[in-house]
Order: sequence, then structure tokens, then C-alpha cells
Amino acid sequence: YGAFSVDTYVNEFYLVTVAKVVCANILAGTSIISAPNEIKQILDGRYFTNQNITNLVDYDYFGWLNNEPYCNSIIESVSAMQRRLGAYDFSHIGETDIFGKLLAQMANTEHRLMLGQEFTPHWAAKEIVEFNLQQVHNDKPRVLDMCCGSGVFLIETIKAIRNRFNITQEHYSDEKDTLVFSCVMGFDIDPLAVVLAKVNWIMAMRDLFGNHNGNIVIPIYHADSLFVATPI
Repeated sequence: YGAFSVDTYVNEFYLVTVAKVVCANILAGTSIISAPNEIKQILDGRYFTNQNITNLVDYDYFGWLNNEPYCNSIIESVSAMQRRLGAYDFSHIGETDIFGKLLAQMANTEHRLMLGQEFTPHWAAKEIVEFNLQQVHNDKPRVLDMCCGSGVFLIETIKAIRNRFNITQEHYSDEKDTLVFSCVMGFDIDPLAVVLAKVNWIMAMRDLFGNHNGNIVIPIYHADSLFVATPI
């Protein structure tokens, strides 16, 4: 990451917070206005755990700001954020990477070069995914993206597999449940990218949550895929 930058840290924490608030709205299907206690639960992840999503929020280098007493200082800012998001319709959400371009724009040049971050357009990701899935001739395809960024390849893979196997609420089964909830896995060294990829995964899978058996574990992890035994 190079030298520590307060401005970069603040910008990234802001985007992580936006992502959590947006995710809560997506799950609710509408913009929500929360009491202070619920805002704390959105920030530290309890809000999502209560909805059976076990690992949207992990303790990373933003984590200390989500705990007492520090979170009390940002509750009003999050409340204002929720009010501004009230202008948007969360009942109809697409299945595209809504954060990728913003992530690339926010990162400074040194940061991007060090982490190899580049935004991949959806049309390119879709073509690459479709080409590669054509080479997979089995009924249980699994795809690993070891530098997943904000998740564009994961999203396109989920969409392609759901289309190939007709995985919808109306045509669901235990076999399809196992397939779709294990068809992708992602790693990234950037904790900001990991949070954004998790929200994008939820966007692509949220309509199946009511049909799923067991806890919902998002298969995206903060890790250095080049040195898997190295703690981050």
C-alpha cells in the first residue's frame, strides 16, 4: 500500500459504510431509516447476521471504527446517508458490479500498480466467463477468482450458471441449491474490494435466500492468493 494516507483511509471507510447501508436497503427492498442501535448493527454486521448472512462484515482494518465508542461518532453521518439514499428505488436492483469503476477511480496510482487493480467492464467479463464455461463439461462447475476485486467475474459466473441450469425460485431443488451456493469463490488482498464483492454477490443471489438450506456464507475472503499461508 505504500505510505499510510489518512485521506485514502477515510475515503475507503466511507465507501465501505455506503456499501453496508446499500446492502441493508437491497435486502429490505426499500430504503430504510434506522434508529441508532440498528445503525450500529449495520456497521458491525449484526444486522446481516440476524438475516442469516454470517460473514458480510468481518473484522478488518476498518473494524475498530464500527465498535464502541468510535461508532457513536458516525451514527449521525450514517443516518444522513440513509436519508439521501431514500431518493433511490431499491425494489428493482440490477445484477451488475455497481462498485468496480468507483473502486478503480478511488485508488491512487501507486496503490493500483501495487495491487494490480483495474476495472473490467461487464461486457468483457461476460465474454470471458461464457468462453471459459464452454470448456467445462460437467454438471457441477466451480470457479475460483484469486484476485476478485469488486466481484465482476463472480457476478457474471453466477448469472451464467443460473442461466445454464435454470436456477430460479420457481425451479429450485436441493441439488441446485448446493450448486449455486458453491459455484464461485473469490479472494482479494484489498479489504475494501472484499466488502464490495460481497455486496455484489448478495445482489446476484438475494432472490434465492428464502429457498436456501442453512446459513448463508458468502464465499469471498480477504486473503493474499500468492501467499495463502501468510496472515493479513
